Amino acid sequence: MGIFIFEVYYSIFRMIIYDIALTMIPEIGNIRGRKLIETFGSAEAAMKTCPDDIFAETQIPLSAIHKLMNNRGFPDAEAEIRFAEKNGIEIISITSDKYPELLKECCDAPLVLYVKGDIDFNSGRWMSVVGTRKFTSYGEKVTREIVTGVSSVVQDAVIVSGLAYGTDICAHVSAMDSGLKTVAVLGNPLNRIYPSAHKRQAERIIETGGAIVSEFHSLCAVQPTNFLRRNRIIAGLSSGSIIIESAYKGGSLSTANYAHGYDRDVMAVPGKIGDATSEGTNNLIYKQKAYMVRGYKDVLEVLNWDVPDKKKKNVQTEFFSVTEKMPADMKTLYESIPETACSFDDLSVIANMPVYKISFLAFEMELAGYIRIMPGNMVAKI
Repeated sequence: MGIFIFEVYYSIFRMIIYDIALTMIPEIGNIRGRKLIETFGSAEAAMKTCPDDIFAETQIPLSAIHKLMNNRGFPDAEAEIRFAEKNGIEIISITSDKYPELLKECCDAPLVLYVKGDIDFNSGRWMSVVGTRKFTSYGEKVTREIVTGVSSVVQDAVIVSGLAYGTDICAHVSAMDSGLKTVAVLGNPLNRIYPSAHKRQAERIIETGGAIVSEFHSLCAVQPTNFLRRNRIIAGLSSGSIIIESAYKGGSLSTANYAHGYDRDVMAVPGKIGDATSEGTNNLIYKQKAYMVRGYKDVLEVLNWDVPDKKKKNVQTEFFSVTEKMPADMKTLYESIPETACSFDDLSVIANMPVYKISFLAFEMELAGYIRIMPGNMVAKI
């Protein structure tokens, strides 16, 4: 039995050491590294393949392939495993069943995650809440209300953020105070907590069933660009991302951009016109790059998270009661909208109606509460 356990441990150790080594070669990166793993079956198999064959199969530049062959980083990778064992850090490879499935869908997902805490990344419903570090009392109030409201309906919700000052730490604390698990994604290795003022909260996150996560091994230097890179993980772990407050070029907008690129729901809280901390969120809404959310009920609707006590409606009766109040052209448009979301262009063909007229009618119908206009001029019945 002891020999069997040793053999299993050694097999896992051997697999993970190649995965870590791959991340320690800057010329490879996450996208190329993943291509190598998918092409050859594992990082180990890729590193044991001759350079010409790697190039023929992947078209990765030979200069990068030679770096792979000459700088395999095994001593550093082995040291990282020892470091992780000593400090209670779990190393999860993208090939592991424990790796977050939502994050795995992203083309630039990290090859390796370093995790402190015991959380199932593939259980529960995940959403991220981010915003400016210099948040206002309005931003704090809205953050608490949204997280607390979601917790009252969706007990398995998991709140993801970045442990930064302002909105991030407020989201984490609100989640824990509401009985939800929360995950903090760091832009630095797990051998230090940044900002250090949040060290106790990071410990509490782990104590309450959450986790702190990073893609950076302990030898990585802390660089400002890492904090923007980590935002893709915040977005990738989540079904949807909420931007509470942001300046016009705020860092949290990168989370929105990543989420949009991953085809995840992006939500933004509107703010007062002219307020610097709301320029970014207001612009997301204006550009139709985010759903406007006014509270937790809007968040639940956007994410399509069912409300348990929501009364079932008689769909046929409701349909006739809605359409009988509409003008003829509006009724025609409403009846043309399929069960799933539909674009203005497709609706123009279905309803035999010009796009400009659809745009006008759709605006009136949204104000009346009949439909919802989504980013990209998509329309859905409410």
